[in-house]
Amino acid sequence: VLEFDLDAARARVERVLNQFLDDAGGAFDDFARRDLVDDVIRQKLDFTHGVDLPVHKRIINGGCTYITGLVSGPPGGLMDAQYITSAARGDQLPAPKAPEVAFFGRSNVGKSTLLNALAGRKGLARTSNTPGRTQMANFFSVRFEGGHEVTMVDLPGYGFAQAGAAVRKNWENLVGAYLERENIKLFIMLLDSRRALDDDGLDPVDGELLNDLSRRGPVLLALTKTDKLSQRDAQMALKKTRETVKGLATVEVMLVSAEKQRGIPEIRKKLLAAARES
Repeated sequence: VLEFDLDAARARVERVLNQFLDDAGGAFDDFARRDLVDDVIRQKLDFTHGVDLPVHKRIINGGCTYITGLVSGPPGGLMDAQYITSAARGDQLPAPKAPEVAFFGRSNVGKSTLLNALAGRKGLARTSNTPGRTQMANFFSVRFEGGHEVTMVDLPGYGFAQAGAAVRKNWENLVGAYLERENIKLFIMLLDSRRALDDDGLDPVDGELLNDLSRRGPVLLALTKTDKLSQRDAQMALKKTRETVKGLATVEVMLVSAEKQRGIPEIRKKLLAAARES
């Protein structure tokens, strides 16, 4: 089992970065500084998922601190993830069992990639390769240590620039029926960090959905594909998005990259917290 003192690592990174930012006069607020610390730790402590894979990673650049050990399965107490079923219509939705976390996002925003990263399984969500499933609600069971279970629900993509009226109507009916469920604990809405905002703020379609979800419960607004941005641009996207949604008390904004595992541990904690509400 890989063991290390994460609190000590975080404290050291915070001291070094805060001194650097103070000296540089960088305009980083507390949220930005925290995210920058998290990003450095994630890059320097690069967990390798899988069974009995040796890990030899340096935690802090220049600190000459190395960890050697074994990682067995995904971190965060996650034990197993399985596909359950899919629903094309409201009357096909499975009976609620475990608490649910619902994922919303446009096509190609990275929902399947994020679901696979959270589950620690590359092939769990293959919606783009399965005919018909891109317009379905797909249900996945996630089990944690202690018997806690949560259901991740991948809702069909929206923003139908070239879709017909029938497709849009089906989306509205399916999602409308799903949102009537009483066991939804968290909404996770994905936006591409490179295109989340324009000069007028959120796209009207994104803004309408976000407002609707925020009235129903807590929302995590996940800015995806941040590995495609520089650190500065990612922080700017985070700051602008937080300013845009600051009037929505139930909305939290986070930078996410499935490729770099950025935000994955934090979202797993939210999944576990939802599972414990059962």
